Amino acid sequence: MGDHEFEAGETVLWRGRPRKFLLLRSFDLPLLVFAGLAVPLPWLVRSWRDTGVTFPVVATVVTVAGMLLMPVRRAWALRRTEYVVTGRRVLASRVGLFRVVVHEVRFGPKTRPRLAHRDADGLGTILFTPPGLLGALRQLPREDRPGPVALHSVEQPERVCALITEAWERAVRPGPGVAR
Repeated sequence: MGDHEFEAGETVLWRGRPRKFLLLRSFDLPLLVFAGLAVPLPWLVRSWRDTGVTFPVVATVVTVAGMLLMPVRRAWALRRTEYVVTGRRVLASRVGLFRVVVHEVRFGPKTRPRLAHRDADGLGTILFTPPGLLGALRQLPREDRPGPVALHSVEQPERVCALITEAWERAVRPGPGVAR
């Protein structure tokens, strides 16, 4: 991420990249099993004699193959991602095929960082959404916002989260005599 991305007076506090790229989330396997069973079920039950076995098999193979590509796509995107923490915001920059996509979280009352989880290998994920389903729903992508920013596979996630929390607290609760 180039220096032209930063605002006047903005200081970089931390910079990093994800350390693990093939991320299988906890719901990936059940989703694959569900797709493998649910896609052909209506055809197998209702019209086995009418359509034969070809359509259900092709539909299942295409659906499962598409779902298997989701972790591959996620790994491809993470391999091209860089995280930057400043005193005012967090940036996640990803180099895509045709453009660079920059997601940002400006520090505010609803963007308090939290350590979502820590893996056995010491890597962790930092989120900027309020905990719970309601908090996640409030952060869904909209036309004016691409969705929540998450820092995946960060080394020393407790230290990075503490650094971000300190910057967040300074930005949200400025000291006496500091104008917002």
